[in-house]
Amino acid sequence: MSHTSQVMRLRKWVAGASVGLWLALLSGCAAFQSTAPEGPDVEGRAADTLVADTAAESSEIDPPDSLALQDSASVEGGDTLVPAPALPDTAGDSRPSNDSLRRLTPQDTIPSGEQQSRAESDRVRVRADSLSARESDEGDRLQELFGNVFVRQDSTRLRSQEAVRYLESDEFLFRGNVVIYERGDTLRAATVRYDRPSKVGRAFGRVHLSDGDVDVYSSRAIYYADEKRSVFPDSVLLVDDDKTLRAESGVYLSDAQRADFFGNVRVRDPETYMEADTVVYYRNEKRTEARGNVFIDRNPSADDAAERDVGYDSLEIRARNDGRMAPEPGDEPSADRANPADAGEQTLLWGDEARNDEERKTSRVTGRALLLQVRTDSAGSPTDTLLVRSHRLNAQRSDTLRRMVAIDSVRIWQPDLSAVADSVVYDRFLNGTDDDVPSLEETRLYRAPLAWFDGSQVSGDTIRVVVRNRSVDTVYVRSNAFAAQEDSVSGRIQQLKGRLITAVFRHDSLRQIIARPNARAIRFMTGRDGSENGAARTSADRIVLRFVDEQVERVSVLGGTETTYYKQAIVPDPFRLDGFMWVPDRRPTRRMFLDDDRVRRRLEPDTERSPTDPASPRTDSLAAGAGSTETPGTGRRTPSGDGSRAGRSDSSDETVDAPRRERPRSRRPDSTPKPPLR
Repeated sequence: MSHTSQVMRLRKWVAGASVGLWLALLSGCAAFQSTAPEGPDVEGRAADTLVADTAAESSEIDPPDSLALQDSASVEGGDTLVPAPALPDTAGDSRPSNDSLRRLTPQDTIPSGEQQSRAESDRVRVRADSLSARESDEGDRLQELFGNVFVRQDSTRLRSQEAVRYLESDEFLFRGNVVIYERGDTLRAATVRYDRPSKVGRAFGRVHLSDGDVDVYSSRAIYYADEKRSVFPDSVLLVDDDKTLRAESGVYLSDAQRADFFGNVRVRDPETYMEADTVVYYRNEKRTEARGNVFIDRNPSADDAAERDVGYDSLEIRARNDGRMAPEPGDEPSADRANPADAGEQTLLWGDEARNDEERKTSRVTGRALLLQVRTDSAGSPTDTLLVRSHRLNAQRSDTLRRMVAIDSVRIWQPDLSAVADSVVYDRFLNGTDDDVPSLEETRLYRAPLAWFDGSQVSGDTIRVVVRNRSVDTVYVRSNAFAAQEDSVSGRIQQLKGRLITAVFRHDSLRQIIARPNARAIRFMTGRDGSENGAARTSADRIVLRFVDEQVERVSVLGGTETTYYKQAIVPDPFRLDGFMWVPDRRPTRRMFLDDDRVRRRLEPDTERSPTDPASPRTDSLAAGAGSTETPGTGRRTPSGDGSRAGRSDSSDETVDAPRRERPRSRRPDSTPKPPLR
């Protein structure tokens, strides 16, 4: 090899060594520059978010590896670097030391692609006023940070008064006014134990989570930063504007704005109170789903609201002190929130499951659904009571209509009407606040319906009940219409049949029953002394029964009349029309509803009350109602002829005046309201 070649190779080796030395020096400078103090604060920002934002926007130069910052801390507002004392490596520690990192070239310490993204996520930046290092009694390496502690990992930022860092387990223990910031979430607590690899914080003491819209209070929480999911193992309270949810435990998902609450859940807003075993609340969709022992109180009274507010604990007190809840328990809904259409009306609902969608204005209760609705006058006295039981209840609300659909095994009771059917549709048409416009309600019963009123039973393919001003106005029975009534003297069943039967009421009193066309009737007649006096079978285009004081005053048979009279000795037994139906045992009674354990527990919770004590006012107001005394299954007095006419008549029109008899003593119980559950 020539001398010239050797000189050239020596020059190249020296040049390469110089470049390596300069790269090593530059890497060391970058490590120290990354701990430079922050710039000046931005005027007008909140103190809690200022340092976090400054850290995110600072022009720090990150060290070659995140571990370079794990053993150092910067003093906020100064230029002094306070490095932690060097600790000896343990035998089981496989991590490289800082010295070994400094020997790596820049190409070795800068990852690419997915490795670079993971490195950014794993990097932790720590700031505090002071730092000390020691070993615990168990030999674990610790770092203690004091004063204005700030830790940042990716998008997660934590702040506290002091903290302890466990190097072996890679955990932080924050104490004193701890705050976690995570992409819109703010969690405050007295103490937080934070696991850096999983980014999970366990918070203890006066926990308060806020995402800007919803506030959640508890004594303990587990916060999953990556998922923005909070688990509350203990008693929890969620406040969303004027809605609150309270439960024994719960989970809140901030991004989805969804709350899953479990155990003795209670939901309140100005118009509704709800209890259930489990509730899922979708805030963005304005939807609530409840399961297990569901109870709903629509338009609860001020007394009920105040009673339920008794016993508020520290969570409610904290929310009230923060201005998230009304300052006084039991406040009545404000006038601007109350719905005029539902004023003077309280509705109680029970079921196994419930769903309410405020966006679509629909509700559904399934599984042993039971509704109790009470209407009151301006003085608060009950004027009407409605009881409905079915497998499922659907409700729909609009500005002009309230609709309820009951499906499967429907039972209905009102003081002046009771019914059973496979399905029922109830519509209430709203007239706004104009009291001069009569209110209108319609109830339609489908699939083998039966209805009872004033001691009469009607059946057909469909039944439609029209109510005006809260009083029954007209009952329409269509297709295979059949009406029956038990005679109060003879005990015989009076019968009426037609394609259509119409019953007309005035002031809740039956005035007319009209059957047409192809009307047919069987009447059992009695004498003035109450003895049986034969029977008559009549057919005509139209048969009209007129009532006065709940007694048949006149029977009119119009068009194509044909009547056959039978003396008492030759009256057929049984004497029935085609399609005869008389099932008084199926008639719903108020007792059938109020004997339900769910209703009994709600309306009369104090089962140990002495028999001499007065009845519960709530029981009387919700269950009794005006005119709520029951009519026995035998009903009231029924139309009957006097049996004075015999033979056959083929005249086109026939009018029969029923003789007036002394009205028998009422068989109904005393109408004085009694405590319904005794």
